[in-house]
Amino acid sequence: MKKVFAVLGLALAGLTTQVSATTTGLISQEQAKQIAFTHAGVTATDVIFEDIKLEFDDGKFEYDFEFTVGATEYDYEINATTGDIIDIDYEIDNSMYRMLVNLGLYTTTPVAKPDTAVTTPVTTTPAVTTPATTTPAVTAPQTTTDTTYLTKDQAKAIAFAHAGVNASNVRDLEIEFDNDDGRRIYEIEWEVGNTEYECDIDAVTGNILKFEVDRD
Repeated sequence: MKKVFAVLGLALAGLTTQVSATTTGLISQEQAKQIAFTHAGVTATDVIFEDIKLEFDDGKFEYDFEFTVGATEYDYEINATTGDIIDIDYEIDNSMYRMLVNLGLYTTTPVAKPDTAVTTPVTTTPAVTTPATTTPAVTAPQTTTDTTYLTKDQAKAIAFAHAGVNASNVRDLEIEFDNDDGRRIYEIEWEVGNTEYECDIDAVTGNILKFEVDRD
């Protein structure tokens, strides 16, 4: 029995040595965090919550980094060897947003900004080339005397500009005009190459409420 425990001990020691050797040369947690902050356009002092962990997934080490700035929750997956961003996911927490508004910390709808800032659309419809794939039917936005909603093409233009993609390269485009907790939004999904995108846009202000990138 003692021999069995001795063998197990040696095996575990060898495994620990192997993992330590394998992880040599990885970027640090602080470097991974800075990559995410720079990409999101925020600073460490803006963050009110964060959690980072090193994981081994699909044959590679990566950092899973979650953090919150204001009412926006970010989730980044970063290659721990190269520092490349693998996946991005962020969205606005409506309950947190309402609380911050009540406290006077927000006067307008917040805009999450992992890339460049999104310009509020003009009243004219932007010129957007329709992708070759068939666009699913979308319920026409309702216009009342009090509220005017963006058109489908305006919402598409905002989403594509934010993602930095050309409409001519888009395939499998889906757009849905929906009601989310009393707020009218466009839910847009599409693919470019081997990358899938999801984007939720406020149908009144044009602000981006949620943005996800998934690279296969």
